[in-house]
Amino acid sequence: MDETKRQLLAWIDADRDRLITFLSQFVQAARLAPSWCDPEHEMVGILQANARTLSGTEPQPICSLGGTDARLWRAIGVPAYVYGPFPTGMGTGDEHVPIEDFLHIVRTHVLSAYDYLSSH
Repeated sequence: MDETKRQLLAWIDADRDRLITFLSQFVQAARLAPSWCDPEHEMVGILQANARTLSGTEPQPICSLGGTDARLWRAIGVPAYVYGPFPTGMGTGDEHVPIEDFLHIVRTHVLSAYDYLSSH
């Protein structure tokens, strides 16, 4: 086992009680009613700007169907937005995401997280 993995395991052991409390909040949140976040929140603009820069297309803020874990973050006070690939064949035997679409989403998320966190 490499040193980084050892450090991660030590962190988990050291913060065991805090981690259990955090995870129990997630379990409780799973039982909550539907939730939403402000479509004017700065993260929406950040996601739109990065998606536009990377793909030339600006996604629009819309309500989506359930099926994400965003409610779990919202339940503990963290604004959560969903930006993902087109659901090609969702729920079928041929459900998939093309590699380039996946990489675009990863790039957009990484740049958006960086922009948001570096401004706070």
